[in-house]
Amino acid sequence: MRLVSIALALGAACGLGACSESYVVSDEGAPDAPTTDERLHADPLPEGIDAPVLDVIDGDTIRVEVDGVRERVRYIGVDTPELGRRGEPSQPFGEAARDRNRALVDGQRVRLAFDVGQRDHYGRLLAYVYAEDGSFVNARLVAEGYARVMTVSPNVQHARLFLELERDARAQSLGLWGR
Repeated sequence: MRLVSIALALGAACGLGACSESYVVSDEGAPDAPTTDERLHADPLPEGIDAPVLDVIDGDTIRVEVDGVRERVRYIGVDTPELGRRGEPSQPFGEAARDRNRALVDGQRVRLAFDVGQRDHYGRLLAYVYAEDGSFVNARLVAEGYARVMTVSPNVQHARLFLELERDARAQSLGLWGR
């Protein structure tokens, strides 16, 4: 119930324009677009809930504990290559994406920030995930070439940012785009 209340409050705030992008204003008064590092870091962290990471399942899914309940969390807006199941091989770069996700969040308390839709059809929580140091994990995975953009309406709050980061990663031939 607490998660639903948080998600509804965030959705209402975003609907009122509280989730707009912020820009740094230079001495000349013209807005400067945020640098890549600024786009990959939140300070302060957005509203949400903090939860310890129990396990990193793959490049875009973790298991956390929320109010004493173990929850699977699927990262909003990104998709990483799949790991092999039932004797099938992993997709190219699947293990690298899982390992990078593990390096970013394993053993930490993360902030889960929600968009409009709170769960997917598998019952997983859908969240934007922030590491203890403020790193925006969903965005970092895209920027470093470990994930592709996957926009599923109505969760589109950071869709434009993710598309920009993917474009930059492709241009630099990072990760998935370096093959």
